[in-house]
Amino acid sequence: GVADGRSASAIAARRAARSKSTGNAIVVPIGDSSRFVAPLPVLWLSELGETTPEMIDLFLRLGLRTLGHLAALDASDVLARFGNDGLHAHRLAAGGDTRPPAATDPPPEWWVEHSFGEPVEQLETVVFVTKRLADDLVTRLAAEGRVCTRLVVIIETEHGERNERAWYRDHGLSATAMIERARWQLEGWASQPNGLSADGLSADGLSADGLSADGLSGGVALVRLSADGLSGGVALVRLIPDQVRSDDGVQPGLWGGRSQADHDAARAVVRLTGLAGEQAVRVPAWQGGRLPADRYRLVPATSVDLEDSDDRLDRGDGPWPGAAPIPSPTIVPERSIAVELLDEQGHPVKVSGRGEISAPPAVLVTGSTRQRVTAWAGPWPIEQRWWSTGRQRRLARFQLITDQGVAHLVIIEQQRWSILATYS
Repeated sequence: GVADGRSASAIAARRAARSKSTGNAIVVPIGDSSRFVAPLPVLWLSELGETTPEMIDLFLRLGLRTLGHLAALDASDVLARFGNDGLHAHRLAAGGDTRPPAATDPPPEWWVEHSFGEPVEQLETVVFVTKRLADDLVTRLAAEGRVCTRLVVIIETEHGERNERAWYRDHGLSATAMIERARWQLEGWASQPNGLSADGLSADGLSADGLSADGLSGGVALVRLSADGLSGGVALVRLIPDQVRSDDGVQPGLWGGRSQADHDAARAVVRLTGLAGEQAVRVPAWQGGRLPADRYRLVPATSVDLEDSDDRLDRGDGPWPGAAPIPSPTIVPERSIAVELLDEQGHPVKVSGRGEISAPPAVLVTGSTRQRVTAWAGPWPIEQRWWSTGRQRRLARFQLITDQGVAHLVIIEQQRWSILATYS
């Protein structure tokens, strides 16, 4: 899609992809972006990720059903009624853009790259080299009073496979932020069915022998030979500062944001890392999943940006249909706790392949302790990775409240019951 701004061109690209009659591209004439987007539903703003669902719902309830309707309003009135978020949506609805495209390539002297003499098959090694490149890049930019806001990370294998992705953060990317995003990119590439794959690595990020996906617990092989995917180790890592700006700092908000306690905690983590070593101090990082234990994993503190905990801890709900709804459990044990769930006659409760229970649950048996079930909900079945013989998983979840006033999330898998998490 080609248009005057990024948002209009993104809309053009999506419409071209969905229409068989327009061919492979839609080119909007110069100065015609406002006319192009005007008849489109206002829901396009949500699809582009440019505004919140609540704002879209408010527009619809006020009768602003198309982008043209929103653009026809006076900008000052929109600002007074909807604030800065509404003004941003109004600007996009009029075909404008707050982020003009960069028409020139960054100077080649700003690029940093490393070519491996021997292809590397361990994620730990690649991340370590990326850390050195990121430190070098940030030092170069800081010497000129600049900070990188859009970084392009390029990774190539010895046989020519290539992965390229751009990362953007308006207030700039620190060295740790660059390292973290490079690690995300590597892990995302590894999780693709036909992409970079780890030897014995499952989609949950754990190998058959319990090693972690980041390869830092024992050197998990990052690449394996694959007939339909990649066929070699990593040969090149390149970081390109695609957009930079003057490093004039960021004005903190009057309320909210990071507190002194947050800064003290980050310094304490850095201090502990210096005392105990890089692999000894770990912090949680979001990875997504349908089960509570799958949503986060522990990664070395030196590979994440401690100054941006919101980005690290919540990268969006993601496409996880069937995930347990909020509120989230307060206690998630490292390993599930084996239990028995019995009906009124003392028989084990079973769940059929169609998600039907044999009888209502009545008693929860944990070791030698028996608790009456006072309320329950479920089952909610899950069938994950059914296409993979070695990684498929089929289970059903229940929520239970016992006579002790404790709520549990329990699952039945292969007709065996276990407590997955506890709510209170």
